[in-house]
Parts: sequence; C-alpha cells; structure tokens
Amino acid sequence: MSLELNFKMMTKFVGSLCVLFLIAALGCESAPTPTPTPTPQSPIAFFRIVMTWPTTLCLTLKDGRRCVQRTAADFRMHGLWPAYANETSAVNCPNPPPYRRDIGEMVKPPLATWWPGYAKSDNLLWAEEWYKHGSCSGLTLMEYFSNASRLAYNLQKEIRNAFNLKGIVEGRSKLYTPKTYWDALLTQFNYEPQIWCKEHDRKKYLNEVCIVYPPELHSSKLLNQRHVFWMQK
Repeated sequence: MSLELNFKMMTKFVGSLCVLFLIAALGCESAPTPTPTPTPQSPIAFFRIVMTWPTTLCLTLKDGRRCVQRTAADFRMHGLWPAYANETSAVNCPNPPPYRRDIGEMVKPPLATWWPGYAKSDNLLWAEEWYKHGSCSGLTLMEYFSNASRLAYNLQKEIRNAFNLKGIVEGRSKLYTPKTYWDALLTQFNYEPQIWCKEHDRKKYLNEVCIVYPPELHSSKLLNQRHVFWMQK
C-alpha cells in the first residue's frame, strides 16, 4: 500500500519541495542546466542515492505502462548518480567499460532484490543506468553495482527504522504531512534529506528519498541537502 500524504498540514518549506518535485516526473530535476563535457579536470564531487517507494512508482506509471514485477514493501534503489562540484549531474561519459549481463549474478547483496527493474527488465534498467550514470562514476562496473546494492540494502533499513520510530506505517487509512517524513529522516540520519512526492487521482504519495554521499560513498560524511541542490538527472 502507498504512503499517502495529508497536505493540509504541510509546512511552507517542505510543501514547496513536494510541489516542485511533482513537476519533474521520474528524475532529480529543477531548472535545466547544461551538462558539462566530462574532462579529467572534472572530478566527481558527490553521489545522489535515490531510493524509491515501489508501490508509488507502479501506481503512477504513464502511457499505459505497467510494472512487470511484484512490488516490495520497502524502499528500493532508483539510482546512484554522480555529480560535479557545480551540482550538475555527470552523465553519458565516453568509452565506459562494456556492460555485462551477468552482473546481477556477481553482486552481493543480490542486485535484483535491491535494484529491481519493475517497469522494465532488470538488465535493461542496469545497462541504462551504467551507461548514463555509472560511466561517469569513476568506478568499475563491479564497484558501481556492488556499491549500489550495498547502499540500497543499508538505506532501506535505515529509512524503515526512521519511519517505525515515528509511528509511520503504510496504508490508505494513514495520512502524514511531508514534514512528518522529513523529520523522521532527519532524526535517523542527523542529516537534512530530500523527499519527493507524486500525485495520483488527486492524492499525494511519498515517492522517493534522496541521500547525498561524498565520492568515497561513506555514510559517515553525508552532505546536507541545503548545500547540494537538485539539478538535472
């Protein structure tokens, strides 16, 4: 069941976030910004790790698309996206190592569990993410997907714990303000998160949570979102 949001009580700050993110569909976007041409002088400054609530993802698919997998009852990875110091995402870097279709069998914890395709095959999703985002990560294919699976496994537990501690449970009879989610995550991570809401049938649903990690991908050095704004996916 999706987590519904009661917007009547939302604060001005968090409410503005949700309204902004509803415009963007499935991505981390605000005002369009040209993506710089990757060069050796453009090191990766941070990673955006985006965790999605699968039920909302499947509920809000457009153009007649449907999820091809059963949805999990916990957050799952949407993307591991490198970005430059000027806050633009690093995408489509040239000459990446080729994608391997057996990567899902090589990665532990299981990549198919923590980064499922839902609306497309797993291999199609992973190949797209590798060539668009992983190609600029500075990581090998194995490192990129191993880190993604590890982070997804750890973050879903932390997000779930954050919500449990605040009494947040999924179900259509339960309504929460965006600030309730935001405060729960702030308490858990001691860190300012980003939450993203989506609309379906005139109701707002919690869709995604974004955590910003430094280039070494260690949680001990999380970067506060107030200093790292959403830019293009």
